[in-house]
Amino acid sequence: DVAELVEMEMAAQTLRELLAATMARAIYSKRQLLQVLVDHWSNHFSIYAGAGLCRFTKTWEDREVMRKYALASFRELLGADAHSPCMLDYLDNRTSKAGAPNENYARELMELHTLGVDGGYTETDVKEVARAFTGWTFNRRTGEFIFRRRWHDDGVKEVLGHVLPAGRGEEDGEDVLDILAAHESTAHFVSWRLCRRLVADDPPSAVVDHAAKAFRDANGDLRQVVRAILLHDDFWASAGQKIRRPFEYVAAAARTLAIPDMDGHSMAYALRLLGQGLFLWPAPNGYPDAAGAWINTDALLKRWNFCLALAEGRIRDAVIPWDRFEGEVQSFSAEGVVDFFVALILHQEILPEDRDALIAFLDGDDGPFDINKRAHRRRVPTLLGLILDSPYFQWR
Repeated sequence: DVAELVEMEMAAQTLRELLAATMARAIYSKRQLLQVLVDHWSNHFSIYAGAGLCRFTKTWEDREVMRKYALASFRELLGADAHSPCMLDYLDNRTSKAGAPNENYARELMELHTLGVDGGYTETDVKEVARAFTGWTFNRRTGEFIFRRRWHDDGVKEVLGHVLPAGRGEEDGEDVLDILAAHESTAHFVSWRLCRRLVADDPPSAVVDHAAKAFRDANGDLRQVVRAILLHDDFWASAGQKIRRPFEYVAAAARTLAIPDMDGHSMAYALRLLGQGLFLWPAPNGYPDAAGAWINTDALLKRWNFCLALAEGRIRDAVIPWDRFEGEVQSFSAEGVVDFFVALILHQEILPEDRDALIAFLDGDDGPFDINKRAHRRRVPTLLGLILDSPYFQWR
């Protein structure tokens, strides 16, 4: 629990273990949709894990908030996050008191977590919500959520047209969460962000509206919202419309190559080099989820170098099971090897000119390709790297 993590006073090790475990789950878990959604909600409720007590409490939050409620109701997820010592510390609500309410959590709660920046709230609403959450804090030794009534502003408040009577306590904050979770703008904004993650950078309005309707009809049941998106025609037509961010790219490469028994540390370190260190985005808006943020000359070069290093065995603990692949290849001609690995990695056909280029690479200047020649055999790992580096694999 949080108390044990804090008592150990080993923040760096705690965070390294969380990053490695997250990476290992992304590679090896059989519940891949859950892993995608945990990543999504961790980014939606983004926390910089290097800040303050978050170095310890992010591990607890990952288990008790994101993984536990990734497919629950949005209200349950929102409430668990609001009580999380990690979020209370990161957005400074742990010291928010009557007379000097801190507005950080209130602002991000509406702008990033629920309504969206154009969701219809005002600066007055921000101030009123901040007052509603005064006294919401936690025990710094144990990490246990605490409501300190003597810190709470118990005056009358008005949030988005809803009056919160005077003389109350913790229920002020709970009522705010109810109001925000049930708001029309929240249904649309949360659905839009899910569609952006699962469908396209600029998702069609039809699938967003469909998801928002499912959100309203099911009172925010995230299973129903995700199901509505995944069964929509726009989702099935979305192949090739989303760039793989580094986390997805690295996990997909390792998973596709069936690399066994990795502890995740090497891949977590690679993510930092590729610009997406897990839980290390410094602002509360989370890592960007659009191609423009990830596709540039420097980023592409780093991706290409990573996958070539992975395929050629230059990454610690990443051992590709070549014997297994050799037992499945039907033909060891250049054409047969290329077709096998294209099917294995991409699950689709590629343009004839791209296939010809890969075949020519395997044949080289001393072809035709002969798997029994050492110089030829050494080209196979590089072939895998070239396929992983191709746009076919970069986009999903």
